[in-house]
Amino acid sequence: MSECLPPTRPDRAPVPPQRWLQDPLPVPVQPRPSWEVPQGTSSYSWEAEVATVTQDLRLRASSWLCFCSPIRADPPRQLCLPRTIMVPGLRLLLLACLTALCGAQRDGTCSVTGNSHYLTFDGHRFTFQGSCWYQLAGACGGVRPGLADFRVLIRGDPNAYYDGSFIWAVEVQLGGLDVLMTKESPREVMVNGALSTLPFISKDGSMSVSRQGLNGIIQTPSGLTITFDWSSWVAVTAPAAYAGTLCGLCGNFNGDPGDDLSCRDGTAASDPLTFGESWKEKEVEECSEFENEECSDHNLERKQKGDKEGCGILVDEGGPFQACHSHIDPKGYFQDCVLDYCLYRDQEQTCSIVASYAMACQVAGVTLQSWRTSNHCLLPCPLHSHYELCARTCEAPCPGLGTPVGCSTTCQEGCYCDSGYAANGADCVPREACSCFYGGRRLEAGETVVAADCSETCTCSSTRGLACEAWGCPPGQICVHQAGAPTCISEDGQCRLAPGTQFTSFDGAVGPAPSRGAYVMASLCNTSTPSWFRVVVHARGPEAPTWAPGVVVHGFFGDSVITLRRDNKAWVNGRLAPLPAQVSDAVSVSESKGKVTITQNSGVRVQLSSNGDVTVTVARGLASQLCAACGDFDGDASDDLQLPGGRIAGTITEVIQAWRAPDFSACMA
Repeated sequence: MSECLPPTRPDRAPVPPQRWLQDPLPVPVQPRPSWEVPQGTSSYSWEAEVATVTQDLRLRASSWLCFCSPIRADPPRQLCLPRTIMVPGLRLLLLACLTALCGAQRDGTCSVTGNSHYLTFDGHRFTFQGSCWYQLAGACGGVRPGLADFRVLIRGDPNAYYDGSFIWAVEVQLGGLDVLMTKESPREVMVNGALSTLPFISKDGSMSVSRQGLNGIIQTPSGLTITFDWSSWVAVTAPAAYAGTLCGLCGNFNGDPGDDLSCRDGTAASDPLTFGESWKEKEVEECSEFENEECSDHNLERKQKGDKEGCGILVDEGGPFQACHSHIDPKGYFQDCVLDYCLYRDQEQTCSIVASYAMACQVAGVTLQSWRTSNHCLLPCPLHSHYELCARTCEAPCPGLGTPVGCSTTCQEGCYCDSGYAANGADCVPREACSCFYGGRRLEAGETVVAADCSETCTCSSTRGLACEAWGCPPGQICVHQAGAPTCISEDGQCRLAPGTQFTSFDGAVGPAPSRGAYVMASLCNTSTPSWFRVVVHARGPEAPTWAPGVVVHGFFGDSVITLRRDNKAWVNGRLAPLPAQVSDAVSVSESKGKVTITQNSGVRVQLSSNGDVTVTVARGLASQLCAACGDFDGDASDDLQLPGGRIAGTITEVIQAWRAPDFSACMA
């Protein structure tokens, strides 16, 4: 088994330059080597220095001094001059001039295509096959101010060894959100475990997920972009500000391809298999890594170069990609394509690699010729859409869906909606059926939503988009969330019980109420506080004898026990009390309009009506201090199904049953 080795500088000729580094003063800069030595120079020594004035990276060969070329090119090239002509003063002046001409470091893109062929941020190519979860890219050791801390994980397809498609899922963790895209659910995403329609835009605008062309794209305002075609191509584009701060299978983005195979512990891997295993994130059932296979047909590359509908289309000097050759070298894509075809002998397997090269060319702004035909790499499109080589799907959505963060201005090949239809997330729909987007969710035409703070209501129109108007809760009411939606309720909390009919908690959880039994309806959790109280409702059911009242309320307030009956009578500590009655300095009992009420000056009212309904009202100051069946009054109805032991119940009835009053005899039920 190969193992990770201590980091060393390999004894080889320097690699072609990838990027130019420029960091703002006075932040210290970690040297990131990038150099070029003219042919014929076999030996070299290198040294990186950060110049205080120019913030430049200077690399010395044995007899050459190299700079970023003043002739703009993509990728940027370096200019190498004989060291003998470079006197110190001229050298410093030239460094300053060339720094201004070359500009700042460029964004970096890492990609995975086809049979798990990787191209790192710094341009190193390797193949690694595995069906577990691995870290593709992520911020390591902290990020600079203004940049998002993120991780991108990928999972290999467990069936990949047989069908040659090696990307099953992509997971992005960023800003408290977890976005999952899987091969088995094309054009759909999961956000924090819940299925979400596209486009999705986080509430704070820090992330958007959309479909552009053939791809699902996750973007941030800073320019971080993760792209997945739901099949076999993944790309991560990181802004230049992330340079030197990343880690994973995509490398560290420091401008040097020579150290890209660095294991998780910082040591150098002896081969891609060892490197990939070190970045394993989590095990899944029957996942493993595979040894890379070699092509046994040594003449296949020559044969494929002549196949204008196979891999040869990539390097055909008169083919559809000829305009891109001067921008992006197709050689690496061609070699990956030939290897996949050699292993699987399926011409369609090569389409994903050709498509990834086409995507890279279009992102670079190159205009391509049509390369798909009815016999080769035909792309089927969903209902009401058609294929276009240059489509801007995110620019023509339904009026109310809005434009995702960073919607690309360059076109991409993909499926475009037919005339009279508009992009509605993953589908093309008639414009009159268009949806809208609001607060991270999609609304159907005619649907109305209330803002999270109840400050406005918005209605979706298929033709005009989202129409919003000011709103607010009436006086005496506050905005809370019930059943996942904002609504207005009384500023005081109210819990109602209609025995045999319905029960409603302080926070609005609703369910059927039992018709008989003794239950603790509400109570202050802290039994040692002077304002402690406890309310027990005893329902005897419709079969109770006529001499026995159907509903009785027992209120425990300090040292006093108050019993209310439906006939508007009250007992205090076992004695019938004329109403109104002052039980203590803090507690009183009154009767009005067929209702008898206990009032405690801490903000508690317990009311029994003549029809048997019981209402407990508590002041806002008691929020989150309450226990029993009515809940904790924290504004969140979702936790009102929690049982005394902490387990979540399935129904309100189960909650009420769990709060049976143990101090009431079963013969009374």
